[in-house]
Amino acid sequence: MTWLVALLAVAALLVVAEVLVHRVAHDRVAQLLTEAFGAPTEVVAPDRPVLPHLLRRRLPRARIIARAVPVRGGEAVIDRLAIDLVDVRLPIRLPGVRPVPLRAAEGRFEARLTADQLTELADLPKPIKALQFSGGSIEVRTLGGVTVSTRVQARSGALVIWPDRSIVAALAGVDITIPLNDLPAGAVVEDIIVSGRYLVAEGSLDGERLLDRGAHART
Repeated sequence: MTWLVALLAVAALLVVAEVLVHRVAHDRVAQLLTEAFGAPTEVVAPDRPVLPHLLRRRLPRARIIARAVPVRGGEAVIDRLAIDLVDVRLPIRLPGVRPVPLRAAEGRFEARLTADQLTELADLPKPIKALQFSGGSIEVRTLGGVTVSTRVQARSGALVIWPDRSIVAALAGVDITIPLNDLPAGAVVEDIIVSGRYLVAEGSLDGERLLDRGAHART
């Protein structure tokens, strides 16, 4: 009976230790990313048990979610930024062990923007007044109130929009390039879709630069 009680006590201590270490790692990563992104950030780690990974200061995967992320020096915001990371190194300080920076072997991201947020990011040429979403595509609205359909492409980390020239001759030759290289971690936009009320940009990022900000798309 004594050995059973001792075994249960050890198991309980391991559970408590796992919860505490998990909380420390979670809070530390969330703090670093909140400071880097300039927006409240949530870190979703794998289900327990994770203590062996945490003691090695690594997680096999993690998801980061940030909302209202400022870009272009705060001139505009991204509604929601979700980042999925693989093989994450954690900046946990352990006795006698040199601290490591937060980094990951690889990562993918999904950035979600409303039409108003996309309009704020764009330097719209005349006679275009605003951007809007309809039927899974982007439309431009002119100063005269005319709505024009467009074609869209992700090119070199930017969103390029061409109004349909067959509809409004006045817009012939006009295109809108919206740089999206101000995302965290050297993120590069590779694909763009419109889903409901949001434009969703997806792509890869540099896991070595998770705390970087600014216009620094990889080339």
